[in-house]
Amino acid sequence: MLLRLVILCSLGSSNVALAAVASPAVAVASPGVSETTVSADRLRDILLGRVTNWADGTPIIILLSEDPAAVAAQRTLTGRDLPQLMRGWKRLVYGGNGAMPTVHSTTLEVLTELRRRPGAVTVLPYAVDEQRYRIIYQKP
Repeated sequence: MLLRLVILCSLGSSNVALAAVASPAVAVASPGVSETTVSADRLRDILLGRVTNWADGTPIIILLSEDPAAVAAQRTLTGRDLPQLMRGWKRLVYGGNGAMPTVHSTTLEVLTELRRRPGAVTVLPYAVDEQRYRIIYQKP
């Protein structure tokens, strides 16, 4: 499990507290995705290319962010960092078994694209507005 070190300090004081916390991970889908929740195992299979369609048959489009916090969330769920994920996807695509995820430099770009692409899913380090997006998984 990937851990993130959080440093807490108060202004005007030399007290510093350190705490290790697990990287949060939230899977967010485009509003039209038929599934309302997915298990951690199913989400991992989606991100690794083992599952390519939603329950209603809509193709899954994976959107990934290069934002370090988003990469940490992806790693929390898959056990792989972004370059490892992309190498695996290249093997799948070369073998004719998938379509490459699109990689964006910022989380904002991913969220903008998510609203425009039916069947799209991404992993973020935080929850988003449930009125505009569908949260299908949140790490407990």
